[in-house]
Amino acid sequence: MKITKNELSRALKVLGKVVCQTSPVELYRSIRFIGDECGIRAMATDGVETVSVKLEAFADSAIDFCIPFKELKEDIRSSRSEFMELSGNSLAFPEPEEPAAEVVPVVLPADFGELLSQAAPIVDRGNYRRVLQGINLSSAGVTVTDGKQLLHLPTPLSLTKEVTIPFPAALLVAKVDEMGTLRTWDNLFLLEIGNFKWHGKLLDGQYPNWRGVIPGAQALNYSITLDDSAAVIDWVKNIPSQKTTNGVELNVTPHGVTLVSCIQTEYQLSTAATVTGVTPRAVLTLDREILLRMLLQGYTTFKANSDGQMPVLACGGDGQYIAMPIRTIKTNPNYKEENKMEHENTPVVEQQNTAPVANPLDELGTAIEEFKLKIKAMLDESALLNTARSNGHIISAAEVDQELRIYIYSLSLKTFRGSEGVLFSFKLKLNEDPAIYTLTPEVVLSNKSGKSVAAKVEAGTITILSPKLEFVTREVNFGHVPIRSNYSRTITLKNVGTSKMNVKSVTIPILTELIMPFSLRRLNFLTSSSEAIPFSIFCL
Repeated sequence: MKITKNELSRALKVLGKVVCQTSPVELYRSIRFIGDECGIRAMATDGVETVSVKLEAFADSAIDFCIPFKELKEDIRSSRSEFMELSGNSLAFPEPEEPAAEVVPVVLPADFGELLSQAAPIVDRGNYRRVLQGINLSSAGVTVTDGKQLLHLPTPLSLTKEVTIPFPAALLVAKVDEMGTLRTWDNLFLLEIGNFKWHGKLLDGQYPNWRGVIPGAQALNYSITLDDSAAVIDWVKNIPSQKTTNGVELNVTPHGVTLVSCIQTEYQLSTAATVTGVTPRAVLTLDREILLRMLLQGYTTFKANSDGQMPVLACGGDGQYIAMPIRTIKTNPNYKEENKMEHENTPVVEQQNTAPVANPLDELGTAIEEFKLKIKAMLDESALLNTARSNGHIISAAEVDQELRIYIYSLSLKTFRGSEGVLFSFKLKLNEDPAIYTLTPEVVLSNKSGKSVAAKVEAGTITILSPKLEFVTREVNFGHVPIRSNYSRTITLKNVGTSKMNVKSVTIPILTELIMPFSLRRLNFLTSSSEAIPFSIFCL
């Protein structure tokens, strides 16, 4: 197969978002090239998602081979020619399931890729709620939220029910700008745009009711429109980014708005702005990152509630951008007494630059969920399918009630290849002490119809091979003895481990309180697991 370096490099940038270079499975570290003289595609998979792109390449005949991703990157760097000749090894690449003919495709607009690019920065890929790690699609359009902010981009999608796709890392790199189609069935999806094709699994879970978050127009009783958003962007960029609370105040003044950094109160910017509606009782405070993202996407008008306790609706860009203000309520110094009387039933807490108090239970819950995800990732990586037997199956491992549970399943209910041989392997973390552990497996099998299949299971053992020294003699007493003579006492030790022990020398520390020096003769011997070890200590 012949291909230019630029074309191969372009494909690897896309497929590299799917390849797992640290995976112990060679397939997940490789790029597959398949096709013939009529067309060639390159594809990659991580066991759940499969992405492929059509290449501008040439082959004399049908090809189907795989090359490690790292090897391809090195070949590109080292090649001095514009054209490259590729060949590789054949691997059992799982064929992604194709939708049935009756599955109706949903037409995606030409700007669908751009909509995902706008939505992607809001996705919290580390959220313990799996459904919030993706992008929600419905008949109303594209929606994302991380619990602090929400962006809804309306676009006509003929979906009968809303779905949540995983984070589209490869699609964002592909930068598609043409119409495409989306097919969903069972819990799977197939997205095709131009030369880009993406098979995957929809995210499980109920997406938050984002429609209920959008505040009504009557509740947002004032608005701020920045006249010079470019100057505000430059000013916000100079505020240091930090993970903790990093608020920016928008103080309404008679001449516009004064912006104040909550972490550097001396850092301020007075800028022209159009303020409509009532005079706000509370100062609007937004997170620095959220404010900057809004401004960069063209949102220059902020509709808010005068009491500062409702979500803020940003306008000016595409769709609706909603963000929760930082719950630090600071009274607006320009608020007039007569307006104050109109809202006398609304309590206001006057605070100066007070950081919001974090809920320690929420932080603890988040930390626990993150720890669970790390443990699950470690378990999943320890269990590996035999690619020769797998037929598009997925393996997952988890610890439940101090039991190791391994699940192997096919979303399309396919059968395994072959009738015998190793199906999967897994790693165990050994304990420190030598011992023999019994493995008592319980197996549940089902056929392609989903019915249970009887299975015979035999127990096995895991032996930790290690010596372990145990003192039989715990105390040595020489008593009262004359000096300048040799005396011996016997200390008995025993190897209670599961493998032989090689004792090369024995030493004893010399205590400064002792008048007479002590030493130990050097000993070299082997012992079995049941043999006692006699040796002597001499007083010189």
